[in-house]
Amino acid sequence: MATVRGWKVWYGPTEVLTGWDALPDDGIQCVVIYYAETDGLGQPRRLVLSGDDYYFLAPELDHPVCSNDPPTTIRDRYPGAVIKRGRWASAATFSETTRLALADIEVP
Repeated sequence: MATVRGWKVWYGPTEVLTGWDALPDDGIQCVVIYYAETDGLGQPRRLVLSGDDYYFLAPELDHPVCSNDPPTTIRDRYPGAVIKRGRWASAATFSETTRLALADIEVP
């Protein structure tokens, strides 16, 4: 199993945050999860979550997860989950946010 070193939440091309409980409840465009393992270039292996209605962090999880299930279903499956909403953005904004998120190799 991969070891998570950290994660960042992108609310647009200029707003990057960490600390799940303190995040705004609405507006996520993508989440980048950073792993301890590196790729062939020596950069941290990353997973990008985007395009979903909901993102959540549950007590038993070490990183955020995305879902299109309604919050009631998420809470039933993951008691104590803290749920945030995704946000629609124009193709240009979403593309720029994703480009910047993929280029960001600094582990939080």
